[in-house]
Amino acid sequence: MLPERFRGGLSKSRGRCEGWLSASWRHELAASAVLSAACLVLIVVFTDLKTEGTALYADPGWDRHFYRLMAVQGLFEFRLAPYCWRVLVPALAGWSPLALQTSFFVITSTSLWGTGVVLYFTARGRRHSPTVASLGVLLFYSLGWGSKFIVADFWIPDGAALLLVSLALWAALEKKLQVFGAVMLVAAVTKESVLLAAPLYLCLNLRRPVDGRFVVTAAAALIPAAVVAILLRAVVAQQNGDAEYFATMPEDIRRFPDLFDHYSYGRLLLEVGYEERFRHRELADFLRYTTSPLGIALPILVMFGLRRSWRLALGMVAFFVLTYAQLLFATDTQRLVVLVAPCLVILALEGVREFERQFRLPPAVLIPSAVALFLLVLIGRQTYEVRFEAQALVVAVTISAATLWRRQRRIDKRPRG
Repeated sequence: MLPERFRGGLSKSRGRCEGWLSASWRHELAASAVLSAACLVLIVVFTDLKTEGTALYADPGWDRHFYRLMAVQGLFEFRLAPYCWRVLVPALAGWSPLALQTSFFVITSTSLWGTGVVLYFTARGRRHSPTVASLGVLLFYSLGWGSKFIVADFWIPDGAALLLVSLALWAALEKKLQVFGAVMLVAAVTKESVLLAAPLYLCLNLRRPVDGRFVVTAAAALIPAAVVAILLRAVVAQQNGDAEYFATMPEDIRRFPDLFDHYSYGRLLLEVGYEERFRHRELADFLRYTTSPLGIALPILVMFGLRRSWRLALGMVAFFVLTYAQLLFATDTQRLVVLVAPCLVILALEGVREFERQFRLPPAVLIPSAVALFLLVLIGRQTYEVRFEAQALVVAVTISAATLWRRQRRIDKRPRG
């Protein structure tokens, strides 16, 4: 009788908690904000940040030096592509009254914190319970390349990019076309990769194979973003390959002139897509495209989710394909792939509901597993890879416990005597 009473007590406590949260959106905002902040604070505490004066920051030739220089020089002065077109975050940091380093950190940490909150409310918009939505927040912060790496190298605009992708997904699912268009407009001056999410609204909301009016309306909302992106490239002309301009760069950038030949997608496709990725392909590359940035728990839950909501997954396929197409033109593998994390989290929550249906388990039972996955990301102050073996162990224990739970419930329901 004790296990039965214990389960009943947990169920009542969970019900009261979810009842309090559901009573007001302010309660849910506060709870999601606290949960996201707690995860982010723990990540910051257990991560070596690339702050000025450290050996990690001094590592030359990397993005942080470009964005810092953009903030110092001012809007449109920096001319090395593609960094020179990602003007929003450096501009905000340069205009901020705070110290430059503090400004970049505040922008990045606020963006990552906001991403957790947006994912929570996106899940609630899908009619998931507060418990399931909280699981989504934990899953997002469990991705080392989606949170820990960005916190460590807080100078880069990737945190803002993930926030914009999350907002775009929320706007698409809520059918808020004007908001979606505004998000894409901001994306055009933040990081061009976020524009790959542009098909989300159309793909998630198209209900007939031929609906010309809807297609035109959805496309029209993207015109401002497209115009701004084109104008930005016209106004800020790249000077890659210009020896005279390159000579004006600081030493930590000048040391790598071979990295800044004339910027063209044709050259990148040949050098990166063909030479680096196709000709020298290895099994380890496949892992860098999949389990390294995304782990195994998230994809497994996504597979469960495909059975429950294949239409949702189908609406995200175009964004996934475009995101992976970046691998043909850029070398930062995990950073590129993790851009789809917000979409995968929402799909994974569909998997949580399917897991609940198949195993007859309340989602709250998965909270210890989600917490364990999150704690794994805190191991290793300079490690961003998802630990395959440790995640596999957590997944195996979770599935084994769920199987035993279902078996015990069947035994309990048998007639006695």
